[in-house]
Amino acid sequence: MTPLSGARTAPVRVGLVVGQLGLGGAERQLFYLATGLDRGRFEPTVFCLSEQVAPYGARLEEAGVEVVPFPRRGHFDVTRVVQLGREVRRRGTRLLHAFLLDASAYAVLAAPLCGSPPVLASNRVCLSERNPLRRAFDRWALGRSDAIIVNSEEVLRFTSEQYGVPASRMRRIYNGLDPRPFAAAAGDRSARASLGAEADDLLVVTVGRIEPQKNPALFADVAERVVAREPRARFAWVGTGNGAVALETTLAGRGLGGRVRLVGSRANMPAVLGAADLHLSTSDAEGLPNVVLEAMAAALPTVATDLGGTREALGETGRLCPPGNAGALADAVLALLGDRGEREDLGCRAQERVRREFPLERMIRETESTYDECLHRRGIPEPGAAR
Repeated sequence: MTPLSGARTAPVRVGLVVGQLGLGGAERQLFYLATGLDRGRFEPTVFCLSEQVAPYGARLEEAGVEVVPFPRRGHFDVTRVVQLGREVRRRGTRLLHAFLLDASAYAVLAAPLCGSPPVLASNRVCLSERNPLRRAFDRWALGRSDAIIVNSEEVLRFTSEQYGVPASRMRRIYNGLDPRPFAAAAGDRSARASLGAEADDLLVVTVGRIEPQKNPALFADVAERVVAREPRARFAWVGTGNGAVALETTLAGRGLGGRVRLVGSRANMPAVLGAADLHLSTSDAEGLPNVVLEAMAAALPTVATDLGGTREALGETGRLCPPGNAGALADAVLALLGDRGEREDLGCRAQERVRREFPLERMIRETESTYDECLHRRGIPEPGAAR
């Protein structure tokens, strides 16, 4: 039957594949993307490779995005490959976009079970794989994807060196952010007491999972050096993780319990950053850290280890130090705590930079363009185009 003149193709169904939907940078970018895609052209479904769907699962469904979780029975579970392939085929999904390396491997393995749709893989962190077998498997999966999205130039370089992926097969798409909630909360001190700081204290916040990648031992070393020299300094780590008990024990053993607090997860991150005087990151590996962008949007200066795309995010609006160097980090923290004028200047410039360089709309449009590219190469009609 000949389509009517002016009829348009239906939106392409896109499957976003992710390991879990808890609080995390990749999960946040997935949420922004899924809820921001042009629904006249793309219809997203989120395939979650575990039943850990809070908090983003409910938020996605409230926004009209279907979430399909699969029970997790082990670190690598072949039944999830079969389930993913079945659900992708049942929905007529035409393109798979995987977030992080684990999800990319599942998507590549599931593709032949559901008509071999294009697979867009991703790597979002410069984290070396210690297991040679696992590194070889990830290299295999990336090599069989149609394209790979990376979130910084440094991650692109790392992925090329670590996994042998030609730069021509990668697309660098910076993380995006809606800065408005953070800008609105800048300078709002109402959350300080809940973070362990009084009005006259100098509050340093670290945000993220308490795990080896974030180097909580280095955080403790920096905090100890700073509080020994600045009586008003207070530290708060916002987040949870498997390393929380060990970090709490370390802090208590050094007598820091009253001045360094682990405050758990917080839903209102703009309020947390607005209440602080400085943001600190002691990570050993990063991609393009979302929390750095959020701190910038809140006009909060950052001291961080010089890793991954952190330098690309900050530009000249923060202080970068060598990884693992507690002395350099502590000196940078102390210098900024002692100079309110410089903190305010860096914060203002950071706020302007994040608005200019990392808009959410750009991330979404560049991702849509990458979808179009993958679909075009496979001969799939451009979504939403007139027939």
